Amino acid sequence: MIWVGLLLIGAGTSDLVFSWLRRPIVPEIVGALLVLTLALGCGLTSWASWACVLLVAGLVVVWGQLVGWGFGRHRPAVPLTAGALALATCIALAPVDGAVGGPVGDWLDASGLAWAAADVHLVVVLGVLLVQLS
Repeated sequence: MIWVGLLLIGAGTSDLVFSWLRRPIVPEIVGALLVLTLALGCGLTSWASWACVLLVAGLVVVWGQLVGWGFGRHRPAVPLTAGALALATCIALAPVDGAVGGPVGDWLDASGLAWAAADVHLVVVLGVLLVQLS
């Protein structure tokens, strides 16, 4: 489920950045860069994991562009459908190993957050929080 969490973090971040900057493509790039940075922090280093990370970062950029286009032209079905497909894609990527390790995993182990250390719950919860804020 780390892929869903990363998608939500990227999408939520790009929405928040757009609400502050109102610039084209910049929010999507910020969201995608955060996905890449967080993936490194989580220790996702295998080739398969990086293929998924790049796919998720690309989905963040595409989704952000479609949100501006769809809602700007009163066609909300376009970004909503794209968001659903992006979410379905990330769920389909679940078999690819996405165990949290690296500095984020070390921090989780030392933090005593038992609910987060067991899996990727912290990434998903952070993603849901960012989407709700946006």
